[in-house]
Amino acid sequence: MNERINRVLEKMNEKGIDQLLVSDPLSIRFLTGIMVNPGERLYALLLRTSGKHTLFLNYLYYVSNTGFEEVWFSDMDDQIGVLTEHIDTKGVIGIDKAFPARFLIPLQERCPELKTIWGSDCVDGVRAVKNEEEIKIMRQASIINDMVMERAAAYIKEGMTEKQIKRMIRKEGYRFCLFGIPAGITVGIIFAYLLEPNGITIINAIATSILAIILGIIIVQISVYKPAQIASNISPIEATKYVGNDPELKESRVQNRKNHIRLSPYSLAVLSEKQNRKKHNLTIASLAIGGILFMVGATFISSWNPDSFARMGNLEDGEYYITINHNTLVNPKPYGISEYQVNTPFSQELMEELQQIPEVKEIYATERTAAIIEYHDEQLEIPIIPITPDNQEEILKTLPVDWTYETLVKQDAMVILGTSVQKEVYHACPSIGEKVTLRWFDGAEHSIDILIAGTSEKSMNEGFYLPKETIEKLWGDMDLTASLTLSVPEYEKVGKSVESKLNNILSRHPDLVMETLQEVKASSANTIHNTSVQVYGVSAFVIMFSIFNLTNTLISRISTRRKEFGILESIGMTKKQIKKMLLHESVLLIIPCLIITVVAGTLMGYLLVRILSANGLTYFQYTFPFIPLLIYGVCLIITPIIISAICLKIQCRNSLVERIKMAD
Repeated sequence: MNERINRVLEKMNEKGIDQLLVSDPLSIRFLTGIMVNPGERLYALLLRTSGKHTLFLNYLYYVSNTGFEEVWFSDMDDQIGVLTEHIDTKGVIGIDKAFPARFLIPLQERCPELKTIWGSDCVDGVRAVKNEEEIKIMRQASIINDMVMERAAAYIKEGMTEKQIKRMIRKEGYRFCLFGIPAGITVGIIFAYLLEPNGITIINAIATSILAIILGIIIVQISVYKPAQIASNISPIEATKYVGNDPELKESRVQNRKNHIRLSPYSLAVLSEKQNRKKHNLTIASLAIGGILFMVGATFISSWNPDSFARMGNLEDGEYYITINHNTLVNPKPYGISEYQVNTPFSQELMEELQQIPEVKEIYATERTAAIIEYHDEQLEIPIIPITPDNQEEILKTLPVDWTYETLVKQDAMVILGTSVQKEVYHACPSIGEKVTLRWFDGAEHSIDILIAGTSEKSMNEGFYLPKETIEKLWGDMDLTASLTLSVPEYEKVGKSVESKLNNILSRHPDLVMETLQEVKASSANTIHNTSVQVYGVSAFVIMFSIFNLTNTLISRISTRRKEFGILESIGMTKKQIKKMLLHESVLLIIPCLIITVVAGTLMGYLLVRILSANGLTYFQYTFPFIPLLIYGVCLIITPIIISAICLKIQCRNSLVERIKMAD
């Protein structure tokens, strides 16, 4: 894009103007890659020979990462005033052919010293000269058009009307739908059932199938609409003049190539690849896409660290987690955990017993409690978490700028993190600025009006947060310990022994329950396994599709070259050399595919792991999926060898003379 803009700037210098206002959306897209359809609204790109360029954008047509200075405005703003703030109103400015008079005339009236001249030729001249990439795209478009014309001409019969031609092409599209859509639905349902059997019901299968049929028919009809229009508009004279793949034309092209080449299995393979370059590249692309998706999936699973995953919750700082057992009471407590804490189960006696276990090096206590808030005539039991130096930074950034920890204490204010989760749990959640009644229990019932000072919809630490000083003020000297985490450095060696000791201690404290790292690992292993099955299932489907495409390509290529192989044998080429030639052709397919797969798949897999880790999923630690890649590579290499051998064996059942006589 910069090269195109530089060419425009050169023409501006030749014309003697240092600023140009481009308003044609297609020209702006040509120069920037940004496409906006503004309708009657102002939309312009201001180019300056100084190198500073400005894009004027309406809020209704949002774009991002333009790479230019962006000036945003609304329909209610003074848009001409916005322009005059950024242009040199006493100089000369070029105007393109698309700049409307409804903007140009007010601009001239408001800036009488501004000289406007014709500047559209600066852009039009650059657009008229195509580079190699644009020429390539135009040629590809021409080839596609020729293919459509050739296919349409084959169906057109003498006396057919335009409507009949359109109808014929549409019918061909319906035939694709008739076979393709049912096959796709069947395969999709089978794989969906294999991945998630419980998610398949007759109702959702029928609904999904109907939707797939409708979408499939719409997409096919949209695809054939333009070709049908083109084909119906061809005059009989033009149709008779169409040459398409005229043999004489092909011969003239061949004459321009080198007439002499050293024949070998490898050179013949290269020649075959060049003759079928488009199909060759499409096959590589199909295999590479499948390989990349497989690599990303394999990287996702390989980088999932089970130990880190098991420690993501309560066991981040240790191997044993002891907390209050809410199921020990027959009748639920209205104030939840706080009613246990009145007579805390985490007694001094218990702490001394735990500290006497020699293998336990650290004991971390977590403080939290529970209360009730009255909101919209509802009473919601909520967890109360203290704001401490460890979590203060994340919480304070949700508050108004002038709020501090001290302000929260002074105003008796609360912060709610993860409001989306709270709404799912409690079906309601207070908003910023609202006041709610907070009721708590410390042996007796109390209440106070609490201000909601800040909220955050998405947060890794969901809950209702109060400053620690406020909690101490409300709950007094009550022990608010909610859980203990025990750290055992040599867990792998002494884990079972420590667990046995802890079970003996906790048997005397029925209000407490323990969770071990081993138990969490066993549970998380099941989660990882189920996810792995789903990811590898999808990846396998993609790979199967790619290998099926490769198999189809090889079979098609070999079956249509029977005469070629017969002629090569007749001039002295052995079956072994033909097999070697086909092997070289396969190598020319497989090697680029593997290179693209490894490079792009590794990069995308690495980026995926980095993104997941950056968003709080720290249990993802990048690991290169060597074994899955090896399996994929072996499958990719073996497939063409097997297919080539089978196809050649079938062809060799016919005599050499019979194969030579066969039509191409």
